[in-house]
Amino acid sequence: TLPLAWQLDTGIDVPDVANLVFFKIVRSATKFWQMVGRGTRLRLDLFGPGQDKGSFAIFDFCQNLEYFGQNPGGHEGGAGVPLSTRLFA
Repeated sequence: TLPLAWQLDTGIDVPDVANLVFFKIVRSATKFWQMVGRGTRLRLDLFGPGQDKGSFAIFDFCQNLEYFGQNPGGHEGGAGVPLSTRLFA
């Protein structure tokens, strides 16, 4: 099973996830840590009888880990000025 990135931030529980691959930039701390949390799910016998998942790997091609190391709170998009107001005001 290979869940898509957008599926990993919607509250699913896939304990078989052993590798997380980031091919998109994430700036929401909530979404990022939810995605990382998917790898922390325990899974007995994932690699065979008695071979439980004890860790997981993150492959980050968009420097998300670096970004959240420097900006732990991320950037939670706030309510900006609506487009109609910007265009017609």
